[in-house]
Amino acid sequence: MVKCPILRGFEEGFKPLKTWSFGFYDVSILECPKRWRRFNHYIGVTSEGKRSEFVVRDRPRASGGAR
Repeated sequence: MVKCPILRGFEEGFKPLKTWSFGFYDVSILECPKRWRRFNHYIGVTSEGKRSEFVVRDRPRASGGAR
């Protein structure tokens, strides 16, 4: 079960925005319905059968001010 890294434990209603493969991982960008923050969810199974799953929080993008 995926948990929101921002709200620490919120587990429901995530909106998938994009999905792709990266090595042996399936990666999804998910958006939290409560805070509208995005994070990446990685799920993978190695050739030895070991399963791994983790979440990486996206950094907020800089506003369009100074360049």
